[in-house]
Parts: sequence; C-alpha cells; structure tokens
Amino acid sequence: MERDAIEWRITDLYGKAVDQLGSDKAPVQLGGLYALERLAQDNPSHRKTVVDVICAYLRMPYAPARRSLRGLTLADRHWPYDDPADRDRVARQALVPGQKS
Repeated sequence: MERDAIEWRITDLYGKAVDQLGSDKAPVQLGGLYALERLAQDNPSHRKTVVDVICAYLRMPYAPARRSLRGLTLADRHWPYDDPADRDRVARQALVPGQKS
C-alpha cells in the first residue's frame, strides 16, 4: 500500500510539472523543468520518461515575440543548440550521470 502511495505521488508531481511546461509564462515553464529534473534525480526508474519528455519539449517549435531587446529582436537571437539532436544530448547529459554524447 505504501508503494501505491509513492507511485501516486510521483504521478501527481509528474502531471503538475508537465502542466507547467504548457504555461505561457517562462518562469512557470522553468519551474516545470526543474520539477521534472528533481523527479528524475529522486526516482531513477522514471528517469528515462522524464528525459524523453524534456527532449520532446525542447524539440517543440518556438516562435518568439518580436520585441526589441537592446537593439536586437528576440527572433534575431538564437539558442546555441538550434539542432534538436544537440538539445537532446545536452538534456540527457544533464539528467543522466555518465551519459555519453
């Protein structure tokens, strides 16, 4: 019965974290990523699922708002990992100790 309660809690935390990723507010999305990271660190049996979700999130299309930021629009700026494979590699290295690129 205790195991069921633990699994229910993990499922609840996972669901809330994934909901946060869908927010239109960057701090909420970031909180979701950190919650997933902690979930993966504390529960090795769920680590692959969390890594897969984060990688899928990073592969999703992104259209930044066109507003000026010190003379540059956000669309003119780019993340150093524009290739989804690079994003996956970085996420896996961060979450899975000893993961090779």
